Amino acid sequence: MVVHTGILRFIFILGIVCCLQSCSSTPKYTYTKTKTHSDTSKDAKLREIIVTLGRELIGTPYRKGGKTEKGFDCSGLVIYVCGRMDIDLASCAADQAKCGKTVSLDHAKPGDLIYFGQKGHIHHVGIISVNQKSNLSIIHSSSSQGVIEENILKSDYWIKRIKLIKDLSSYPRDKRISQN
Repeated sequence: MVVHTGILRFIFILGIVCCLQSCSSTPKYTYTKTKTHSDTSKDAKLREIIVTLGRELIGTPYRKGGKTEKGFDCSGLVIYVCGRMDIDLASCAADQAKCGKTVSLDHAKPGDLIYFGQKGHIHHVGIISVNQKSNLSIIHSSSSQGVIEENILKSDYWIKRIKLIKDLSSYPRDKRISQN
């Protein structure tokens, strides 16, 4: 079969023109930082996943300095769970507490990080799993029980040691949640 060089030349030139045309008509986008419905749903999905990941680890033993499923200390648990969603946190609770946006208990949501301490020092961290009028449950690694979920409103020990709460969505992320 004989192909005419004129036809090949025409197809080649047409291809170049189409490529150049598509490059020149690329729309310019501007970025405006506003919260949309999809941002809110991504935030809700992130929070749900963080709580689910934490709950999957309930029963894991306590291990001082532990950051793996073989055993966790409090900050190791939070690093592990948040790290699964590409949220990079410092290695100890006190340093973690220095980042992120502080929120009040009234505005805390599941997935937010709650920090505990005494005399101005942060020494413990957990993940809020429920925040309702009579139930403030957290997932944390207790030195005596390992990873547990408990309603701290029933514990004078924890209630009087709450120092601050950080908004999970205020921590930077490396990747986005897929919309599956």
